[in-house]
Amino acid sequence: MSEKAVELIQVSKIYEAAVPVKALDEVNLVVERGEFVAVMGPSGSGKTTLLYMIGCMDKPTRGRVLIDGVDVGGLSEKMLAKIRAEKVGFVFQLFNLIPTLNCLENVELPMHIRGRVSGREARARAVRLLEMVGLGDRLSHRPAQLSGGERQRVAIARALANEPTLILADEPTGNLDSRTGREIIDMMGEINETTGQTVIVVTHDSAVARMAGRIVQMRDGRILSEVELLGADQGRASSLEELNKLRREVMMLDLLRSTMDEREYYRRLEVLQSKLRNLEERPD
Repeated sequence: MSEKAVELIQVSKIYEAAVPVKALDEVNLVVERGEFVAVMGPSGSGKTTLLYMIGCMDKPTRGRVLIDGVDVGGLSEKMLAKIRAEKVGFVFQLFNLIPTLNCLENVELPMHIRGRVSGREARARAVRLLEMVGLGDRLSHRPAQLSGGERQRVAIARALANEPTLILADEPTGNLDSRTGREIIDMMGEINETTGQTVIVVTHDSAVARMAGRIVQMRDGRILSEVELLGADQGRASSLEELNKLRREVMMLDLLRSTMDEREYYRRLEVLQSKLRNLEERPD
């Protein structure tokens, strides 16, 4: 399997209209497996179109898009749907939860569509995912009964339902206050750090972007710059917050174990368990 989770080669996207719109203009981009990348730019810069190309929700007018080394440009709609179902988890600004379904049913739905697990297994996994994002007491609530932050947590749990290797988030904090938005991005950072899943976030918020490992800046359909960050801006957490974070990460690791190499799973588990022991033994 390629170490490049995503590669775009000279990708252009032109939307035909009375005046054609060039949303992407010869974009080249490589995202390595396990990276956390933020894509920034003003409205109309092409960042959402870029995300749609990566997520196999649209096709380029010219150029190549490779996901795990596979050129998806020539694939049938059926094969593209299979990639979206198996490899990609989406998180949207407007949550896109089904209002008539409760939290549990919303998270179960992708597993039923994929059809790889039994109803009982899907239910058990959905419960564990919702517990992981702190909504174990909201299983029967419908979206209208939840806050914006809670809805986005359900959306993250849903995105993880089929154990994707790639998480794509389009302005996931756009409808949230700054504190709740920080919690959502922290959670996505934990998923990336704990499981090594590749995360690409589109955002206009520089505070959100600083949580990533690399910032890609776009304007007028082109990539202007790419900046590597030395370390995510995580801030200072209390011992209790650190302890709860590590416990969530152990749960995440277990839930997403099947997406990882066995040796890598045990290596990451040992690191987390060591951190937990050190923290629990730390004097108050």
